[in-house]
Amino acid sequence: MAKTLLFLGSSTAAKSQARAIAASLTTDSVEFLPWWDAFPAGRTLLEQLDSIRSKVNGAVLIFSPEAEGTVRGNAVQMPNLNVLFEFGYFYGHFGRERVALMKYGDFYLPTDFGGYIHIAGSRFFRRGAVVKVGKRTKSEFSRWLGAAGFQPSQAAQEAASAEAEAEAKKKAKQANALRYRAARGLPTPGSWMG
Repeated sequence: MAKTLLFLGSSTAAKSQARAIAASLTTDSVEFLPWWDAFPAGRTLLEQLDSIRSKVNGAVLIFSPEAEGTVRGNAVQMPNLNVLFEFGYFYGHFGRERVALMKYGDFYLPTDFGGYIHIAGSRFFRRGAVVKVGKRTKSEFSRWLGAAGFQPSQAAQEAASAEAEAEAKKKAKQANALRYRAARGLPTPGSWMG
């Protein structure tokens, strides 16, 4: 089976998180080329990106709050501008399906990103800190791989399937509990709210 090689971009502040993502999401069918291994000294960013795009099958860019700015008179946190540029570069080359935006922390994104597929990382972000790569991130990453035409590993497919099954069981259990309470005339969540 051929391996899928993905460029992994992040800011320096999110490098520790990027290392954790690469370690957690690398499988028998997916490997990462992280920016710190991909950018040799002495070349311009565009020269480096031109070289990288011929080596990889797609890109995952980690967005995290890096800078403060003002948008329509409001102070906001914004992602690193180099990462935003790299996203646009790879999006222009590979297209929408083969470039993923992985979100860590809370920050402003232009509304044009609203319809784009995001892979949830965590609401938490602190420079140099690492958040465990959770089941949701792994599941969304696996779904993105499949939608992009990459072959997710068997383990990733099984994990995504197990998560979906657990979520379905949880919802069924909640529905059964509501039916039980309603059948016995017991208050249900929200019924006392009038």
